Amino acid sequence: MSYKYEFKRIKRTQEELNYYQKIFGDQRDEVGDLIFDLNDPNTIYKEPTVDMVCFKCGFEEPVYHHILVELNYVNKSLHSLACPKCSHTKKRGIMYPKVIVDENDNPITFQDVLDSFK
Repeated sequence: MSYKYEFKRIKRTQEELNYYQKIFGDQRDEVGDLIFDLNDPNTIYKEPTVDMVCFKCGFEEPVYHHILVELNYVNKSLHSLACPKCSHTKKRGIMYPKVIVDENDNPITFQDVLDSFK
């Protein structure tokens, strides 16, 4: 099953942009590109986050997308994390992305994705 989950990119405030412009100015990296370029979307927006939710206890938390990918590097199934609130209890909660859709943008549940890998 092909699926995707929603991640959010929040625009930096003008104060943040001014702060980074002050720090980096016109400094360039080893290949000659500007370290802080206001024309680059990766500069204007913060790192993408994924809203994760534990379906056992209901705990919700945004997680940086790159951390989610790194921790699930070998995982061939749905990206997940242990719930920091209830994983140490008998509930053993696992957090999954809150919004998951199929290739036609129809909402699906984490269980649909997990069942497709069996």
